[in-house]
Amino acid sequence: MEPELTLELDGRAYAWTGEGWCAAADHIQPPAAIAQRLNALVRELNLERQQRLVSHVRYLQEIGVPYRGVQARRGCVRVTYCWRCKHDLDNRFDDECISCGWILCGCGACGCRH
Repeated sequence: MEPELTLELDGRAYAWTGEGWCAAADHIQPPAAIAQRLNALVRELNLERQQRLVSHVRYLQEIGVPYRGVQARRGCVRVTYCWRCKHDLDNRFDDECISCGWILCGCGACGCRH
């Protein structure tokens, strides 16, 4: 079964299987303290993603493009930077705009009307 999410913490990779955390290398369940830290990291990442989506909707409103949604990576891995603020982007971690297919930046920019 493919893990739903893999995170690195203290130099070690952990996978969320849908039922709990395990070490990605040996599939051993980590101590409760590590699992709590991983859960806190997931909450932080979800908050960051929500903030990024709000920024994206605002950006689209500014340029007069309707919001059609975002999605996880489609196709190959791409690593680039934002044309607007020059922030590094990686579609393994950052969503893509459904309208243009570009990677979303924290500033809200994508490739719509660029």
